[in-house]
Amino acid sequence: MDIGYFNGEGHSQSELTLASIATLLEKGSVDGDQPARFVMETVATDNLPQKSGEVIQAVRRYLASLDRVDLSEQLLDSIGTFYRDEYKNLLGDSSRLTSNAPSVIERKGRNEPGIDTGELRDNAGFRTSKSGAVQK
Repeated sequence: MDIGYFNGEGHSQSELTLASIATLLEKGSVDGDQPARFVMETVATDNLPQKSGEVIQAVRRYLASLDRVDLSEQLLDSIGTFYRDEYKNLLGDSSRLTSNAPSVIERKGRNEPGIDTGELRDNAGFRTSKSGAVQK
């Protein structure tokens, strides 16, 4: 399963791809102007007991149905949806991500780290090894 940005989708207001912008958000800029915000890392590691519970429930539903029908696609979709939504909900959350600089807050009129146009949040998706289709 992959979660992120696919097919070289470009940002409407720059020459960068959404994947490049997400990488910049994750790692920060070399000059330090853009702080690292570790969005994907946070999604993967925060609240592990709760996330483990969600994944365990999805696996149990899958295992309980094995004798009736192959629900592996549904299992992967459930897990992908969970992590994609976690990522989307984390973007802009200044209580969990490094806040924007005061000058950025003044320019944008708000403190939503990782949110400018909303394209990054709106286009995050996942794809499974079974279907390969991107689900946003």
